Amino acid sequence: MVCSDEELKEFEEQHDDLPSKFTRLWTIKEAYIKCIGKGLTENISKYNFAKCCEQQFMKYGLSFKTFTFKNYFLTACGGFHDIKVQKVSLDQFEKKFKQFSKS
Repeated sequence: MVCSDEELKEFEEQHDDLPSKFTRLWTIKEAYIKCIGKGLTENISKYNFAKCCEQQFMKYGLSFKTFTFKNYFLTACGGFHDIKVQKVSLDQFEKKFKQFSKS
């Protein structure tokens, strides 16, 4: 199971754009379990992110920030207070990756 009881209740009460809301919730939970070193074998329904609808929020002593790009969601989770995202081309990414992998 993915959703906590409270999260399921939110989905039942809000019928608009459920696929996007679920995808966003999934990325939040995935970011959290990766941050705390757990895997997807963990019962993630025990982590409740109901009412976490802001782009940036604190929960379980960690900072979360969700980014939306068209129909895609990305959530970062960690001990940071602010995170910035910079749009880069695939060529720029490949150059940086090659530089990083050489060191």
